[in-house]
Amino acid sequence: MLKTLIIGAGDISCHHCAALSKIKEVKLAGVYDINRDNAEKLASEFGSRVADDLETAIRDVDMVHLLTPPSARAEYATLAMRHGKHVFAESPIALSLPDALFMELLAEKTKVKYMVAFTQRFRKGYELMKETCQSGALGDAVQFVCVRIGPGPGFDGKLSESWRTNPNLVCGMSIESLSNDIDFITSILGGVEDVQASVSGTIATLPAFDNNSSAVLRMKNGGSASIAASWSSAIAYNCKTLIGTKGTITLFGDSMWGFSTAKAAFSDGTQWQRTLDDVFPDDQAYRRENEYFVSCVLNDTQPHCGATAGREALEISLAMLESSKEKRLVTL
Repeated sequence: MLKTLIIGAGDISCHHCAALSKIKEVKLAGVYDINRDNAEKLASEFGSRVADDLETAIRDVDMVHLLTPPSARAEYATLAMRHGKHVFAESPIALSLPDALFMELLAEKTKVKYMVAFTQRFRKGYELMKETCQSGALGDAVQFVCVRIGPGPGFDGKLSESWRTNPNLVCGMSIESLSNDIDFITSILGGVEDVQASVSGTIATLPAFDNNSSAVLRMKNGGSASIAASWSSAIAYNCKTLIGTKGTITLFGDSMWGFSTAKAAFSDGTQWQRTLDDVFPDDQAYRRENEYFVSCVLNDTQPHCGATAGREALEISLAMLESSKEKRLVTL
């Protein structure tokens, strides 16, 4: 049985712990958080214990689930890997490219399994779009359109809802949340050639917090992708569309997080529509991604969404911010 240590006892940890509790090959060996009350609450809920000494706790497990705010991940991940422990980390991988590169190289050097939790990859809508694309039914990819808006963290100037709007922890939507949309695009279409973006925030007292982003990505395969995202919209809506030379597939949702419907139409006249249940939180996706990570550890295989995928997504997020700040096209 694999023993894991939960590092970070915030809201997202409940979903991962619930998933892990259903995987018979895993034991929740401990919970660590700088706020001991949070650690005690989570440990009690899932029949685990609080880890007071982090380094000792890491030595006694096989892997860690790194569920802290992004600003703390590099430090904890480094400690875990230097002890030879596998790492399952929430996205984004880090806040800076040097940190991401360091973790990518350290994962290779220590030969641990390092997985970035791009949960979208384990949702039905994503799987359906990728399978349709890879089947050749869409032809060559021409354009990917991603729209995701709604009342997210910091909506209406409220700063106390989340660590995301904590001045000491803030990183902004383009790095934190859009890492998932970026990975969604690149894991289907491949790499990005260059980026043009406009990024802004609506909270004057928190200038480091961007909550609106528009970007155009020129893909290396010759196609393009566009992202329009907002956490300051009073109306919630989510849509991802992939247009090819032979067809189009679209995922729709009436929230900013999930999909309820998939539609496709092809040049031969074929059409279909399917109902999805990719609501948030999608506990099935959390379970699938954790089962996948456990299988990678047990079977000694590298996760498809490893440190390299995390670093590549961060590179694009940072290119968006650079493009917006300098008002120019940024080549990767």
